Amino acid sequence: MIVAWFVGVNGVTSGCGVVGLLHSGIVPDRASIERSMDSESEPTQAFAAVNEAARVRALVEERRTAFPLGVAKLLLSAALVAASATALAGRPGARNFAMQAVALYALFSIVEFALSGRIRASWIPEVAAAAQQLAVGSPSPIPIGDASLWWWFERVRFGIVDLGTMGAALLALAAPRTKAFFAAMALDAATIRQQDDE
Repeated sequence: MIVAWFVGVNGVTSGCGVVGLLHSGIVPDRASIERSMDSESEPTQAFAAVNEAARVRALVEERRTAFPLGVAKLLLSAALVAASATALAGRPGARNFAMQAVALYALFSIVEFALSGRIRASWIPEVAAAAQQLAVGSPSPIPIGDASLWWWFERVRFGIVDLGTMGAALLALAAPRTKAFFAAMALDAATIRQQDDE
């Protein structure tokens, strides 16, 4: 549940970033970013700036898809954060709420991945080209200039981060020990209420 909480916090940050970016409409220009990087700049710093610019432009180009997905991610991630926090605190009824939030987030992740294909198709070739350009003169054992590597990286990220963590959270919530924990917490809460009534 701690990992699910972190995924939720990251989703809130990401959703806020997308919504704020598309609301402002400011699109960074790759050429100006490359010009602003002096020859002393770290290649990783230059690549990170170009990568961010490519992602932003892809989101702006596909704003009709990206904006509703960003809003949905923000709301569902906030629900996931709240559900994870209440489950970790052992609140009565938190287990059912957490299971629903986790399942809904996993379902949304599938929908988001399916609908954001054009966004990935826009930024991946540009990022791969930038990586290839920056890798000139510094041979790397990993072919970071290969676009297919970036496609696979996105698929693996989706499988592990979006689906894997939610699957693990659901298994943890469905475990007998978790059920026993929440039953004990509910019993404690009932006992405290009964004592207060007396």
